[in-house]
Amino acid sequence: MELADILDSLASERDKLASERDTLSSRLKYAQTELESIKHSFGYKVMRVCASAIDRLLPDDTARGKLKRTVVASLRIATEEGTRSFLRLAQEKIKRREFTLPEQAPSLEMEAIAEPEV
Repeated sequence: MELADILDSLASERDKLASERDTLSSRLKYAQTELESIKHSFGYKVMRVCASAIDRLLPDDTARGKLKRTVVASLRIATEEGTRSFLRLAQEKIKRREFTLPEQAPSLEMEAIAEPEV
């Protein structure tokens, strides 16, 4: 390969990478704009107030926090696996008289999202 061919190949690669960078930059700007519009929406603000109140009323490491984890886990099962699956699992737990979550369940916090500094 000659030096000219190598330079042409490198220039072509540079142009390809620049185009990819521009595409990614455009997608990032769109995502940032969408996130800002979500954060300024009424629904998001209501959700943050509710999440903050829930965290204050049902703190972790308390019986009330355990209730919160149970409700969140139940809602997650109902939404991800369906109501039938949730009811079947609940019925099985009731039959076994098992009214607690397994210890290995991940912490399910409903902490308010901190606003990033701009």
